[in-house]
Parts: sequence; C-alpha cells; structure tokens
Amino acid sequence: PLFRSALTTSGSIFFGETDLNRINRVRLLTTKATIFTYAGSVSSCNCYYSYCKCYEGDNQAVTKARFYGPSSLTLSPDGSEVYIADQRNYRVRRAFASLPKKTSSGYYSIPSPDGRELFQFDISGRHLSTVLTSTGSEVLTFNYKEINS
Repeated sequence: PLFRSALTTSGSIFFGETDLNRINRVRLLTTKATIFTYAGSVSSCNCYYSYCKCYEGDNQAVTKARFYGPSSLTLSPDGSEVYIADQRNYRVRRAFASLPKKTSSGYYSIPSPDGRELFQFDISGRHLSTVLTSTGSEVLTFNYKEINS
C-alpha cells in the first residue's frame, strides 16, 4: 500500500511504499511522470522475521537505507530534506541528497564507493585527478586542451 505523501515546490511527490515485509521504500514521482526509488529498497529478506535486518543506512547513501514501514513523510521548509516516519523501527529518519562541496582549491571531490580514492573535478565536471585517501598522493592526473573553432 501507499502511505502519506509530500509535495515539493516543483510539483514532484515523495511517497512511502510498503507491504511491511519486503517492500519498504520512499519513491519520487516527478513532474515528467517518472517514478524512481529515492530511499530504501526492496529487500530479499522478509521484515516479518526477527532475523531479518530491517534497520540500516544511517550516514550512507539514502538508497541503502532499510526501513520497516515508512508510514508518513514531510519535507523541510526549504525542501532539501525528507523526514520519514519509519513506523516499525520507531524512528523518524532524515534523507537528503548529498552533493559534493567545493574544496578550498575550487575543485569538487567525490569519494569512491569504498572510500580508498578521491576523484577531483573542476566546475565543468572534468575529471582532473584521482588521489589515494590513505596517502594523499595523486595516482592519476588528466589534462584537457581547449580546441578553438
């Protein structure tokens, strides 16, 4: 079943979807009639059973979060955060898109999924270098040449 929803200022709709077993997620319906999973997922484990891990994902990508009954949603005043009532876990969870911050050198840094490397990009999105997080040393450097027409 679908549960309460939250409307963004752009007209998109966040909604909770759960069967209290394997489906426990928050989806987003865009103004272009596209639906995608914003937070949570469909689990291979049934939350009905106590051995199933149905709470997970704090401080990671919102798509890795595990809920047990997302029952109600609301947005922060500026719309940047979604608050999710995770009913069967007795918690209110906060989800937000984490965009990279610009470094003091003017680059954007994005960690690899395992955290071992840091990818640096310029404002145009060009990959400039890859740095090992353990040593801080550059392992790859890219140079771009402007072509004038």
